[in-house]
Amino acid sequence: MTISEYFKILGLEKGCTVDEIKKAYRIKARLYHPDINPSPEAKDRFIAATEAYEFLLTYREKVANDEEAFKKAMDDWRKYRQFRSR
Repeated sequence: MTISEYFKILGLEKGCTVDEIKKAYRIKARLYHPDINPSPEAKDRFIAATEAYEFLLTYREKVANDEEAFKKAMDDWRKYRQFRSR
């Protein structure tokens, strides 16, 4: 995914604050949590929202305007997710 897709998943614009990211995530989490929403697509949307939230909180400021920093952040993020999935 790209950083703009992460912002889109949470319904945010670039340049948002940490508080706005947290608020948007809480809204999406309540909307798509599989225990609350029985829709078959709810689980995938909840996972995507959680991934976007974690990425944006971790790398938002580092990758704001630097393409090279974004590529490095995405590589680090992929390694982190692979490690977590083991």
